[in-house]
Amino acid sequence: PGAKWTLTVLSAGQAEIKPWTVAVGGVETITVAGKQVEAYRASVTGPDAPLTFWVTTASPHTLVKIALAGQPLEFNRVP
Repeated sequence: PGAKWTLTVLSAGQAEIKPWTVAVGGVETITVAGKQVEAYRASVTGPDAPLTFWVTTASPHTLVKIALAGQPLEFNRVP
């Protein structure tokens, strides 16, 4: 929690290079595939549609969920 990185990303659709920032906000307990897991919540700002993703706190730190800001759409890992 508290970690922050800025990456330079090519926006192919706009033919521009833009900075994206990834910031880890904290640990949350979320439900994925019917199971409760502890996961780091991270936010990505910079793209046209900012997103939030969750990565398990336990090794091997698996990406388990992605949510797009302002959209009724989430991607959840299914075992």
